[in-house]
Amino acid sequence: MLKSKLKNFLKNLVFYISSFFLIVGTYLIYVSTIDIYNLTNFNKNISKKISLMNESSDFNDVDLEQIITTKKTNKTFKPIIKPKKIFSKNEVFQVNTKIVLEDFLNKDLNENKEKFIVKILPLIVRQNNLILLERQKLLNIHKYISNYNTLTKDHYNYIITLSKKYKIDYNNQHKIDIINNLLLRVDQIPNSIVLAQAANESGWGSSRFAKNYNALFGEYTYSYENGIIPNERSQGETFLIKFFDNQEESVKSYFLNINTHHAYSDFRRERQKQRLISNDLLNPFDLLHHLNGYAADKNYIKTLKSIITTNRLNKLDKFSDLDSLYS
Repeated sequence: MLKSKLKNFLKNLVFYISSFFLIVGTYLIYVSTIDIYNLTNFNKNISKKISLMNESSDFNDVDLEQIITTKKTNKTFKPIIKPKKIFSKNEVFQVNTKIVLEDFLNKDLNENKEKFIVKILPLIVRQNNLILLERQKLLNIHKYISNYNTLTKDHYNYIITLSKKYKIDYNNQHKIDIINNLLLRVDQIPNSIVLAQAANESGWGSSRFAKNYNALFGEYTYSYENGIIPNERSQGETFLIKFFDNQEESVKSYFLNINTHHAYSDFRRERQKQRLISNDLLNPFDLLHHLNGYAADKNYIKTLKSIITTNRLNKLDKFSDLDSLYS
């Protein structure tokens, strides 16, 4: 009788212990499955961010965080800029920029010029970086066509988007020809040239148009929706000075103007010529000769050269990304 009860007790004990481990094991498998699922989704989200640069039809729609994530995984590109450095604490960023640039700026540079450079240079570098992304995307598509003799839908849409932005005729054109025409326009402009033109046109940021209308480059427009009548305009003239919501928009407009207007086609051809010889830094002094059409002043190019050399602005051409300002 006692043996029978003990036997039943042990049998029940084994059953309960087995059930316990079965339940625990099932739970652990379930938790592991959830973790794997979450990890898979996380990796998918990361992959989506990485693919944005290769699949997006317009880099202007990609936020900086996504671009930075992509750039960390692709050695072709240099890092752009950490958003907190330029957007969250812009004043701090400018102070840091000033400290790093001390060795490159002219020791005799007056305070107004120094402030102007520290404020505008980050905007120029950022725009050059965004253009570099567009250009690299085009080069990747060009290589893809050469290898596979076809285009993906996303590639095609991207080419059309850039063609509209850079005013390239894409109707009845071979895709390779469209890309080649785009590569002539989708390229960087040396920091020194942009700074020199902004300094000359805005009086180092002191002009009425620069202060009140964020107009750094004296760009013309004929629309009253985004233009203001200049005081010195001659009778019979109809042009206006283009104004902007902020200085970054002014820099962006300048780049698009130089990269698309027919008056600067020789500038773009000289730039392409330099790229074919070397993909290193562009020579600003050779490029300057092709900006005669920017102003009526016959000494305009001499003035720009003087601004660059006197203030050592060509030393700033080495900054191809804003993280280099902190290296």
